[in-house]
Amino acid sequence: MSNPGDIDAVITEHPLSTVISGISIDSRTVNTGEIYVAIRGEKFDGHDFIADAARKGASAAVISKTWYTDNESSVPSDFPLFLTLDTLLFLGQYANYHRKQRSRPVIGITGSNGKTSVKEMASLVISKIGDVHKTAGNLNNHLGVPLTLLRTPEDTEYTLLEMGINHPGEMTYLCSIAEPDVGLITNIALSHTEFFADIDMIASSKGELFSHMAVGGTAIVNLDDVRIDTMSKNIENKLTFSFHYDADIQGRIVESEKGSGTVLEFNGCEPFMLQTLGRNMASSALAAAAIGLKYAVPIPEIREALASYKGFKGRMSKTEAAGRTIIDDSYNANPASVEMALKTLSDLQSDGKRVVVFGDMLELGRFSKQEHRNVGSLISELKLDALFAFGTESIFTVEEAKKGGVTEAIHFVNKKELTEHLMNFTDKEDLILVKGSRGMAMEDVIEFMKSEVN
Repeated sequence: MSNPGDIDAVITEHPLSTVISGISIDSRTVNTGEIYVAIRGEKFDGHDFIADAARKGASAAVISKTWYTDNESSVPSDFPLFLTLDTLLFLGQYANYHRKQRSRPVIGITGSNGKTSVKEMASLVISKIGDVHKTAGNLNNHLGVPLTLLRTPEDTEYTLLEMGINHPGEMTYLCSIAEPDVGLITNIALSHTEFFADIDMIASSKGELFSHMAVGGTAIVNLDDVRIDTMSKNIENKLTFSFHYDADIQGRIVESEKGSGTVLEFNGCEPFMLQTLGRNMASSALAAAAIGLKYAVPIPEIREALASYKGFKGRMSKTEAAGRTIIDDSYNANPASVEMALKTLSDLQSDGKRVVVFGDMLELGRFSKQEHRNVGSLISELKLDALFAFGTESIFTVEEAKKGGVTEAIHFVNKKELTEHLMNFTDKEDLILVKGSRGMAMEDVIEFMKSEVN
């Protein structure tokens, strides 16, 4: 294991007996030959599992000097150790050291919504010209970003990093590790507001991606988001995408269809079907196309890659129960993503009713009550037919929807009761949107619907 120089780490007298095969922070999944880094978390201290990592075949462990001073006797006597002042800082610095050994592009993607979709779409696009390594799932935080970099295969030509934050200053730290050559901000919206004073602070924090790219880095700019457009005004190297303004990637939604997806075109290409629903997915496609443009992927190949994207369960995906088309957007929710999902539901062709099943938007802090009321207002404004809500905050959504004239707006405290009412109210050909924050597990309603049919 090469020492990145400025890390205060020393090895004990026990030499490494195996070739290092990687880095792990989880003693349960550490593989033979990997170095185990003991991280202190909110619920667990990785130092408590050093012996477990040794038994699993870890080649060594990186541990806190302070912890070792007080617990030397609890470590296997023949297990090689690196001692450092801060194991979390070590992880980040070592990842940065590893990143600097490679001259291949790193692409950083952040934003309030759509990070994972853009990453996955962009992976398909860039794969047309080279091998891609990408963030696994949504492991996009101060642990996931360094681990993604450290696990990048030697033959990888491009690295796609999803970069998520929920505290001020985190993006600067992630950029100090990743030094992205390209930075893309999908959009700015209220999210994780218990740690941010307002949306301007959210914008400023995510905007750190643009100001902390590698020297000569390129910003990918969403002109349809006024905050992103504004923060990019003085950036010299940039590519733009938009549905509404002149841009390097200029898109247009041709139509949205109930039974298939969204028909999209950009930069004069032949219109094609996205296999995912919604304006947000179409915007994600333009963002991925802009990344492809940066690396000179031919437009026809970008189009082909985007047309092949199938999406993920719970992210504007389609399913069906008893003849009812369900738009499953249950993976997560914040005000902007709810607005986009509701407008998508309103846009879709349907001979039946349009029904919203809505769970609380979490982590909105002092904005929560008003933002839930805003959802109710939008449901009535869009003239959607019904609202079935679950959660402590969504009661305000129901109140506001009723004020706006939605007669079938009901709040439930039990998902099974909600599902029973939903099944009785809806018929074949109806469209049902299911939306809520991850902690609300609104996919339960979909499963209940399917089980009732079976």
